[in-house]
Amino acid sequence: MMNKKEILKASLSFFYVGYLPGGGTLASIFPVLIYYFLRSEFIVFNVFALVFLFISFIAAKPAQEVFKRHDPSSMVLDEIAGMLIGFIFLPFSWSLAIIGFIIFRLFDIFKIYPLRKLEDIPGSAGIVLDDLAAGIFTNIILQIILRSGLF
Repeated sequence: MMNKKEILKASLSFFYVGYLPGGGTLASIFPVLIYYFLRSEFIVFNVFALVFLFISFIAAKPAQEVFKRHDPSSMVLDEIAGMLIGFIFLPFSWSLAIIGFIIFRLFDIFKIYPLRKLEDIPGSAGIVLDDLAAGIFTNIILQIILRSGLF
């Protein structure tokens, strides 16, 4: 039987995906699948994304205690939440899904300004805000692409 710490590690790392090489990238595939499967449930997807974001904020505090680091790379719930925000208020298309995935991962990996600054905020906020901002930036770019008529 798993103890409380192991249950937390499993859930915070999205069933140990966060421990794999490229865990953040692998975990970011999950929101693309949710975006696809809930494509006809626009409101449900948007509510799911916001609830998942809320959960990632709550989960960030125990993540610091379990992983003994400020922004543990094994915790990938924040990447999932940020990626979901990247697709919020957008109709589904594979083009947007693939472009959004690539853009979000670039923001998350390279941490352009102000993402790096957000990551430096102490506590739970610093763990999640950089990914939230990456998701918002991704969403803005996807909204522009959508409205430009390219896809």
